[in-house]
Amino acid sequence: EIEAVDEEGIPVGKGCGFIASAGRVATTFNLVLGASGLRTKLPDGNILQAAGLAWFDAASDVAVATLDMGEIPIAPLGDSDRIEQGEKVLILGPKLGFENDVKEARIEKIGAAPAQPAKLSGGVSGANAGGPGFNLAGMVVGVAVLLPDGSSAMAPVNPLKAGLEEAKTRSFGEVTSAAAQRPAADILRDAHRLLAGGRGRVAVQLLQRAVSRETPSAAMLTALGEALLADDRPRAARRRFEEALKTEPGWPARSGIG
Repeated sequence: EIEAVDEEGIPVGKGCGFIASAGRVATTFNLVLGASGLRTKLPDGNILQAAGLAWFDAASDVAVATLDMGEIPIAPLGDSDRIEQGEKVLILGPKLGFENDVKEARIEKIGAAPAQPAKLSGGVSGANAGGPGFNLAGMVVGVAVLLPDGSSAMAPVNPLKAGLEEAKTRSFGEVTSAAAQRPAADILRDAHRLLAGGRGRVAVQLLQRAVSRETPSAAMLTALGEALLADDRPRAARRRFEEALKTEPGWPARSGIG
C-alpha cells in the first residue's frame, strides 16, 4: 500500500504498488502526481519513505519511486509484448483485512501503441491501482491503472522495464517539479484530471510550478485559477483570472468570483 502526502505531510492519495527492482517501487503516476512524499507499507508491516521519483510515464500512468530498503522480494517481470486478447490476468492489491487481495480479469483490448494500457474486463479500483498484473505463469505483465472514464486497464510492463534501466542513471526528485517540465498540453490535461478527482491542492502545486517556469499562457493561468477556487482560495483565483485576461485580451477567463 502506498500513501502520497503533500509538503505538510497531509495525505493526498492512496493506492498500491510493488517492488519492481532493487530499491524501486512501481505505482501509478496519478497517485504520485503533486506529492511531496510517499509512504510505502511493505508486506511485513514496515513503512518506508520514498527517497524520490526515479522515472515516470504520464501517458501510461506509471511511475517509479526510490526506496532505501533492505532485502525485499522483487516481483518477476515478464514480457507484455506476448499478452493476448482474452488472456486471463490476476490483479494483486490490498483490501480491508487482507494483505493479498486478488482480482481476476481478462484482457478485452490490447493498446494500439506499445505503452498504451490494455483494457480489462474489470478488477481495478482505487485501492489496487498501481498493483501488479500477473499472467497465469506468475510473471508481472502489467501495472493496474484506471482510465479517465473509470474503467479498468493494465499498463504494459515492458516500458516500465525500460524505465527501470533509465532510473539507474538519473532521478527526478520531487514528482511535481518533474511533471511541471512537460509540454503545457500535458500539464493542463493532468491538472484537469486532478481537479475532477477532487485533488485541487495537488493541481495548484503542479500549475504553480509550471507557471513559474516560463511566461504562462492564458489557458495555464485560467487553469490555475480554477484549481485555486477548488482549493477554496478565491482571492488568489481572481488574481490569476485577471492575469489571464491581460495576457490574452478577449480570453474567456473569469474576472470575478460569482
